[in-house]
Amino acid sequence: MNFNKLLLASCTTLLFIASACDKGDGGGGTNGPVTIDGKNRQQIVMMQPWRWHTELDSVESGDLWVTNMADCNTDDVYTFFSTSEYKVNEGDKDCLPTTPREYNATWSMPSATGNQIVLPEATFTILSQTNDEMVLYRSFFAFGETHHVKRFFRKN
Repeated sequence: MNFNKLLLASCTTLLFIASACDKGDGGGGTNGPVTIDGKNRQQIVMMQPWRWHTELDSVESGDLWVTNMADCNTDDVYTFFSTSEYKVNEGDKDCLPTTPREYNATWSMPSATGNQIVLPEATFTILSQTNDEMVLYRSFFAFGETHHVKRFFRKN
């Protein structure tokens, strides 16, 4: 067997082994494709880690959306590992360096198929969920103004 055939056989074997290691079954990790087909809203929240990507705030009129998100939050990753607990990893841009970089918190959904999600700081409405993005919404009154907030999470 000449060198080129041996090299081709080795590369083909290596490619086969590598592809066998990545199941890509949609089970919810960052290594394979993820699908929301057949999953309820709660399962979609729990199917993979989500990075808090952007937060927009529209004060009163709803016409002008501005970011109110601190840069230190843009690498925060949320992993919802049960129907009542999730883990936050603050990433390299930790807003409060004196606190733990990773911590657990509680969350809930009144209904697994509903659109309400309760996080420690507020109750949000799930506006949309795809394989790659989840958008949460809430409104609240503060400092004499009504705020409408959209929080965007992306597949991590």
